[in-house]
Amino acid sequence: MSALALILLVRGAGGSYGEAGAVAASFAIAVAVGAPYSGRLVDRRGPAHAVRLRLVLFPLLLGLVGLLGEVGAPIGAIAVAAALAGLLFPPVSSALRSIWPDVVGEDDTSTAYSIDAALQE
Repeated sequence: MSALALILLVRGAGGSYGEAGAVAASFAIAVAVGAPYSGRLVDRRGPAHAVRLRLVLFPLLLGLVGLLGEVGAPIGAIAVAAALAGLLFPPVSSALRSIWPDVVGEDDTSTAYSIDAALQE
């Protein structure tokens, strides 16, 4: 949904579909670059370390993207802010999957994974 929101933001601010696509692409590419690093961070340092700072910075950066769109900032500035937000996308679902055994116990882990997968769909 973030890509759609970015496209609607840029179009609403008077940008072209090409500019909107460039902003959404910068976000998506940054998520693709940052996600493996976030996953490794969850594995090496634990979910709390990987998620804590990102849960603060990610919404702030998305708010900055919205603010830049509303004040008529150049598309390049919006794309950079969107890319920074994408790099700091919090790995909530992977962090949650890593703690399910501790939360529900070993016997109910497969049920928790099934519910999690269903909710993601």
